[in-house]
Amino acid sequence: MRAIAVALTMALTSVGLAAFALVMVGPSAVQHAADAIALGPVFGWTWNVARWPMAFALIVTAVGCIYHFAPDTTHEWVWITPGSVAAATIWLAVSLGFKWYVLYFAAYQKTYGAIGGVMIALLWFYFTSLALLLGAQLDATIDESRGPSSDGKPFTNEQTIPHETSMLTT
Repeated sequence: MRAIAVALTMALTSVGLAAFALVMVGPSAVQHAADAIALGPVFGWTWNVARWPMAFALIVTAVGCIYHFAPDTTHEWVWITPGSVAAATIWLAVSLGFKWYVLYFAAYQKTYGAIGGVMIALLWFYFTSLALLLGAQLDATIDESRGPSSDGKPFTNEQTIPHETSMLTT
């Protein structure tokens, strides 16, 4: 389990940073590259349109990996789950909201100084983790609503107590 946790941390850190760079830094970096190589404004426009589906696909895949490999459970691998799509959608909305906030309400630097950027980044991390938890809860609720499988075992975890034998009835 520790090796899986380390591998997930390394992989998801790189995927998260790549998706963050696509959303936040991508437009200006691509514009500078397009100007240097003389690709024209069509390349910049195409990049601005293509970066959102790319970031969404990266995040849905990363969240799907988290939901499959992180818990110590046995369940079938599914690339796209409703929870991973919901978490990625919330993450993109939060990222857009923070981008808009930083572009138009950048007075936090005047108030908080250099630590303001760190505070904004930590708040973004907080909302990212909240999006992950909401997506995980959605997937868990859907799995729980399915009930036991044909062999009597729950779908998400072999160690889960069946609904009929809860601690309240004993």
